[in-house]
Amino acid sequence: MRILPKKAIPTDSGAYVVPNSNKFPLCRAAPPQCKGPIYKICIRQSYDRGETIIDSYRGQGYIYIVLKGSVFLYQVSPETGRRRIFWVSQPGDLVGAAYFWGRPTNEELDDYAEAAEDTLLMALPRNELARIVEQQKELLVAFGDVLSRRLRYIENKLVESTLLPLEDRLLAEIVRLSKMRGQANLDGYHLDIRLTHDQLADLIGVTRPTLSKAISNLKRHGCLFTDEEGYLVVPSKRLGTTRSEA
Repeated sequence: MRILPKKAIPTDSGAYVVPNSNKFPLCRAAPPQCKGPIYKICIRQSYDRGETIIDSYRGQGYIYIVLKGSVFLYQVSPETGRRRIFWVSQPGDLVGAAYFWGRPTNEELDDYAEAAEDTLLMALPRNELARIVEQQKELLVAFGDVLSRRLRYIENKLVESTLLPLEDRLLAEIVRLSKMRGQANLDGYHLDIRLTHDQLADLIGVTRPTLSKAISNLKRHGCLFTDEEGYLVVPSKRLGTTRSEA
């Protein structure tokens, strides 16, 4: 992790958080008078792909806003030690905010975070942010707006896990991530994050061999392919075509 200097922004500017901040849900929801105080307490941090952001020993004193890149949020089973990715945070998303209203002990913490790619974060000290929220309670609404998006995402995955076959769940996950990252176009849905089969299997909730078999089946039927840069793509014209229909 590297600490970076904050960009100089005129005091009369409304874009305190990041350039083009209105593209980010949190910045749209937060009232303008909150952005100045938030910017004053922030620390810009840069993480390399695979670097840990939050675990039992580090990162718990902050809430993060993703500025560039993406972050895996995952849990670790205390019984088996196996981890399970449940969310991929995109630019504008919050990381670490789930415990803002009640910081857990190391024994209670079960949410972890690591950089899914080279990532730039804005770190906000919890204690200082709490003082701002106490004065600007509209921020609570802004936090809730962002976190509700994650809740809807998890609810959709839960429904899909009981109603859809694995191949359709995999396609739905790629399409969802592509839309979140603004990578959907007329040709298809591009997943511009380099996910290993292990990571993608974690995200879907299956084993790696099971996932690899599903990817092979989808590619054989033209429902999925890998582009020249090695990223997964779901062609628009084949979306909704399952293995059983092909």
